[in-house]
Amino acid sequence: MFESPETETIADHWLVLGRTTELDDKITTQRNWLYGYESGRFALVLNFAYQSTAIETPLLPGTVAESELAFYPSAQPFRAAIKTHLGNHRAFPKPAALPHWEAAQEQLTDLWTRQPWADDWPQWLENLRLVPTPNGWQLADVNGQVLPLSPKFDDMKQMKLLAQSGGLPLTLAIVRTQKWILPLGLWTDNQYVLL
Repeated sequence: MFESPETETIADHWLVLGRTTELDDKITTQRNWLYGYESGRFALVLNFAYQSTAIETPLLPGTVAESELAFYPSAQPFRAAIKTHLGNHRAFPKPAALPHWEAAQEQLTDLWTRQPWADDWPQWLENLRLVPTPNGWQLADVNGQVLPLSPKFDDMKQMKLLAQSGGLPLTLAIVRTQKWILPLGLWTDNQYVLL
């Protein structure tokens, strides 16, 4: 893939928004969610291992990886592999964020018209608050629209988000599915904090 002239590659400073790891039928799947500062692109780097074999990756959640990614061909290139990695950094500015859920949904609708099977798509949103509802904690935007949290965002993570916010609106990096919102981290005090 790296040598093909048709492979799209992007050298960027990639903020590692978060990582999820799941064990399913003896295969460990690690998902690393990235955001490119110069390109404004999101990327997903997948790693696999048999059972509990360690997965080696230079991507450290909460840091900025100076890397070149090679994207797998797609109508909307998203999944990528690391072609070169030069190191990790800490300090970078706050990324641009969408203002509310309606704008986020418009972005997703555009994505789904080009890539109908896309799921688990990252986004940056500002002015989000964790609010109690009869259906449990949900994320509300500046317009009062609420969306449900993923069951993977457990009570400990919810309490951490509440403590970090102090009741104030936050800018969050999230993963959207057709049903849920999974917060990965937040921007506070001029830094990215993992959840």
